[in-house]
Amino acid sequence: LSVLGNVVYDYTIQPGLTEDLVYRVCINPFSALFLLTLVIVGSTAVIYSLEYIIYHHMTEDPQHYWLYLSVLILTTTMVFLSDNFISFIFFVDLSVIMSTFLIAYDRTNLRARRAARLYLLMSIFGSALVLLTYMMLYIESGQLSFDGLRKYFNTHTLDEGILLPVIMFGLIGFFIKSGMAPFHTWLPRTHSEAPTPISAILSGLMVNIGVYGIVTTYFHILQYHDMIYLILFIIGLVSTLYGAVIATAQDDIKRLIAYSTISQIGYVVLALGMASYLLSYNKPGYIELGMLVHTAALLFLLNHSIGKSLLFFTAGNIISHLGVRDLSKMGGLVRSQPSLYSTAIMSSIILIGLPPSIGFLAKTIIHLAILGSGPVLIYDLSIATLASILTAVYMIRFIYKAFIHETSHIKYHKIVSRHTEGFPATMIIPLYILGFTSIIPGVFTWIINPVIESIVHSMPAIYHCSILGYLYYSPLVVLIKFPENLVKISIIEEAAMVIFSLVLIPFTTMLGHSIWIHIEKISYRVHGIIDKLYHEYFIRKTYYFLENLLMRIEELEDSHPITLLVSLSLLMIILVMLLNSVS
Repeated sequence: LSVLGNVVYDYTIQPGLTEDLVYRVCINPFSALFLLTLVIVGSTAVIYSLEYIIYHHMTEDPQHYWLYLSVLILTTTMVFLSDNFISFIFFVDLSVIMSTFLIAYDRTNLRARRAARLYLLMSIFGSALVLLTYMMLYIESGQLSFDGLRKYFNTHTLDEGILLPVIMFGLIGFFIKSGMAPFHTWLPRTHSEAPTPISAILSGLMVNIGVYGIVTTYFHILQYHDMIYLILFIIGLVSTLYGAVIATAQDDIKRLIAYSTISQIGYVVLALGMASYLLSYNKPGYIELGMLVHTAALLFLLNHSIGKSLLFFTAGNIISHLGVRDLSKMGGLVRSQPSLYSTAIMSSIILIGLPPSIGFLAKTIIHLAILGSGPVLIYDLSIATLASILTAVYMIRFIYKAFIHETSHIKYHKIVSRHTEGFPATMIIPLYILGFTSIIPGVFTWIINPVIESIVHSMPAIYHCSILGYLYYSPLVVLIKFPENLVKISIIEEAAMVIFSLVLIPFTTMLGHSIWIHIEKISYRVHGIIDKLYHEYFIRKTYYFLENLLMRIEELEDSHPITLLVSLSLLMIILVMLLNSVS
C-alpha cells in the first residue's frame, strides 16, 4: 500500500437513511503507511496465535478469541480508512472495546481484568477529549470530513478563542491513546497482562493511533506549529527518558518491554516536535529539513512497530519455555534456545537503531538534519543520544540476564522447560518474518523510497519537496545534501557532521554495554522514589476518594424515596420531550 504514492481512492457508501448521510472510505498516502504496519503486525500476530492460544489458554473458548481478534483488525483498518471524525472516533472506540475483551481473555487472571478495565476507562476518556476537539473544529468550519477540514483551514485561521482548548484537549486525548507520560498509567499493566499476541498488537499497532491523530490534526489539518512543537518536545522528552529509565529497573520481562514502548513512542513524538519547530519557520531550507525529520520520525515509528512486536513474541516464547516472567529467574537460554537468542539480537538491532535496520536510517537522518539546522536544536541531539544509550542499556540487560548469565535460580531450582520438544513453527516463523521485514529494507534501501514519497505527499502542498534529492543512503552510510538556503558550512564541517552521525549510534551502544550495571542501579533508585511518591500522594488519595464516592452512591441507590424521585423526574422529562415533538 505504501507504493501507492500520492494516489487517493474514495469509496462512497450510501446507507439509505438520508441523502446527506454519506460514508467515505479513503486510502491516502499517509493512511497507507499505517495500513502497511497493520498488515505486518496483524498478520504475524494471527500466525503466532494459532498455537499460542491453544497451549496457553486451554480453559477458554478459542472461538471468542478469534472473533474479538478479527473484529479488532477490521475496526483498526477502518480507523485508518475513515475520512470523517465521526467514523474515526467510532471505530477507535470499537477497537478499544475489542482490545479490552482480548486483554481480559483469561478469566482466571484478575490482574488482566483490572488492567482491561483501566485501559477501557482511559481510552474512552481520551476519545471524549478528541471528539470534543473535533466538535470545536466542526463548529468553526462546518466540515465533518478530514479533507473538508484541510481545505477550510488552508484558507482560514482558527479562532483565537478556541485555539488553546483545541490544542490542549486534542493533544491530551492523543497522548492518552499513545501512552505518553504522564498519561501512561494504563500501558504497563495492559501490555504486560494481555496474551502475548495482543501485547504485540497493542504495542506495535494500537499506540500508533495516537501518533496518527497528532499528525492528521496538527500537521495536516491545522498546520499550526507555534505552540505545538513545544508541547510535543516536552512530552516526548519526558516519555523518552522516563520510559527508558523505568524499563531498565524492571525484572518482569513484559513490563520492561511495555516501558520501552513509552520511551520509543516518546522518541517519535520528540522527533515530531523537532520537525514542527523547523516547519514553523516556513522558509525554504528549513521546510526541507523539517520534512526530513518528519519523514524519519514516521519511518522510526514503522521500525518500532516491527521491532516491538518481535520483542514481545520473543518474550512470549521465553515465558512459554520457562514458565516465569522474572528476569532474575532466567539465564543460560543461549544454549537451549539459540533461535530465540538470534531473534532477541535482531529486535535489539532494530530498536536501538543499529545498521542495517530501518531504525538506523531514520535515526541518522534525524541526527544529520538537526546538525544541519544550526545550533538551536543541538540540545535535542544530546537528548536523543542519551535516549539511545538508555535503549542500549535495557536491551543489553535483557539479553544478558535472559540468555547469557546463569542465575542461582536456574542452577539450584532447575526450572523445567515446558517446551521440551521445541516450539511450533507458527511461534517461530513470525519472529523471523518481522526481523527480516526491518533489516531487508535497510540492506536494499531502494525499497524505502516509495514509503518516503508517500509520507511527503501526505503533507499539505506548501511542504511538498523532493527530499529524496537531498538524501543518499546505503546500509552503512547516510548522507544529506543540505539546502542552499541554509547557512553555508565547509566541507570539513560537513564531513565531521557525517562521521559524528554515523558513529553516534554504535558508540552509544558500546557505551551502554560498558555502563549498563551502573545505570541499572540508578534506575532502581529512581523507580523506587517515583513509585513511592506516586502511590503515596496520588494513588492512595484517589483510591480513598473513589471509595467514599462509591459508598455514597450505593447509599443513595439503597434509598427508595430518592430512587423513586429520580425515576419520576426522568419520566417527566421524556413526557415533556414527547409533547414538544407532537406539537
